[in-house]
Amino acid sequence: MQYHLEQKRDNNNNYLNKFKIEKLAELYELLGQFGRYNTEITLLIQNFLRESQLHFEKEDIDLFKKKRDQIEKRFFDRNTMREISVLVNYFPITRIKWETIVKLQLKYVTIYPDQIIGSLIIKQDRFENFKIPDNYTLKNYFDDLELIQIKSIDLLEHVTKETEYILNKLSE
Repeated sequence: MQYHLEQKRDNNNNYLNKFKIEKLAELYELLGQFGRYNTEITLLIQNFLRESQLHFEKEDIDLFKKKRDQIEKRFFDRNTMREISVLVNYFPITRIKWETIVKLQLKYVTIYPDQIIGSLIIKQDRFENFKIPDNYTLKNYFDDLELIQIKSIDLLEHVTKETEYILNKLSE
């Protein structure tokens, strides 16, 4: 009976580990899509700000917004963010890393560009942490955009290590 129960436990553990590997593989692919989207939107923002030299013409702003909307629509139509948010719930440390990236993305990719071009003004105190700080330079902004890239790559590496760990457990 003990042998039978141990076999059942091992089968359950193997099933669970195989399930985790499948979810990590899906997550890895989706994080790759997010990384491509983030790179594309970041390059658009950086190129626009460099070319405009912080002097914005209405036509340039409209063109920038149109290009940004096209990139976002392509990405968000695939529900990638939602799928990632579901998958990271299987892995608590991964979820924490993902939530950090999403917060940075919201602040630096979604909110800051509109403040820089003047189409968003934050007046309410409860949103003060989304307001561009005084003495914040373009270099600071580009560094913050790069931080999102670094954290995204770190998350991909974390998923790879998690997969390796589970595969090692299966091969024991």
